[in-house]
Amino acid sequence: MPFTLRWAVFGTASSFAVYRCATLNVFYQGNMATKFVQDLLIDPATRDVNDLEHVLTAVLSSTSRERAEAFSAGFSQQTTTSVALYTKLQDLVADVNVDAVYIASPTSKHYEHASICLKAGKAVLYMPFPTQPGSDCFLTIVTINAAQAEHLIALAQKHNALLAEALWTRYFPLTQRVLDLIHRDKILGELHRLTSDLSLDFARNDPAHSINNAELGGGALLAVGVYPLTWALLALHDPSKKNELPQVSSSMIMADNGRGVLADQQTSVTLVYPETKRMALVSCSLNMCTPHGRHVFIEGSKGTLTLPDSSYHPESIKIDLFKTKTEPALSRTEEFRIPGKGLFYQADAVARAIRDGKTQVEECTWDDSILLMKAMDVARENCRFKYPEALEATLHD
Repeated sequence: MPFTLRWAVFGTASSFAVYRCATLNVFYQGNMATKFVQDLLIDPATRDVNDLEHVLTAVLSSTSRERAEAFSAGFSQQTTTSVALYTKLQDLVADVNVDAVYIASPTSKHYEHASICLKAGKAVLYMPFPTQPGSDCFLTIVTINAAQAEHLIALAQKHNALLAEALWTRYFPLTQRVLDLIHRDKILGELHRLTSDLSLDFARNDPAHSINNAELGGGALLAVGVYPLTWALLALHDPSKKNELPQVSSSMIMADNGRGVLADQQTSVTLVYPETKRMALVSCSLNMCTPHGRHVFIEGSKGTLTLPDSSYHPESIKIDLFKTKTEPALSRTEEFRIPGKGLFYQADAVARAIRDGKTQVEECTWDDSILLMKAMDVARENCRFKYPEALEATLHD
């Protein structure tokens, strides 16, 4: 019998928007909670998964019961169980028919809402929060800073509840393939350098937009810089060092949200690993677009590996090996088309971890999350950038 995981979804914003980054030719649309449930309810057998199944058992909208009802009704043809409707998180976490909560609330509320779920012993998967209700997924942070993330991990340990970051890129089969190529197979030889950029310009003329607004947890680094930083850490960081930081330097160009509150509009971060002589140069921006062709570029002694189309949702790997005395130069591309949005990969990882009695997932461990948050903390500290005190604060148990 397959293991069944019973899910609740928190966050049902229904507005719709389409954004286009011209140089990427990528559209971002719809509501992320909707997309997650759409992927969640796809028959796992279609992706050769036969040991798991997912069911939707509860929906929470803090706005109104009508919105929760409308959200649930959209999946009535796909659900085989009754779906409970809630307007208060405390009521949802008391539901014995809920195993895991997918949190799609605003970034500024992630930390508080996850704390409530974990204290009730519910597994938590954080969604990458959309830039505004209706956009796709860019604000991917679990918390504002590492201290908050460490507190959530302590709660997960105390209450024996799973906590996982829904940084979707980490769960893709393509990502594991890249790691196998550069670490297990050492196809590039000794790794030297990684460069990566993610820049999006759809809100460049709207300083109050949530992706730009520090009062809502916005800013280039936390909104989009997590993707190039994630690839840098995946490719160059020594796992035995766990969450021990490399040398971090950074620069930021700030912009006003129209209310006198500054957030980073452009950010560059350099990671240096003196022991292995590796370096990562990553950048992000909210007023321009990354040109197609080299979103992630990894250089080694034997060749290069490129993710040409996206750093957050890549679907191809380009490998170029140098000519040697015995072998000609080699170039090849591997395609990894992702069905749906690919959000079921993280749901599967959570289900397997819970089934196996674990409180974290292998694809994105707590050490991984803390390392990423620490790197961003240092990058902000270097530039003396702090969010409003209420966002940076750590809750008391």
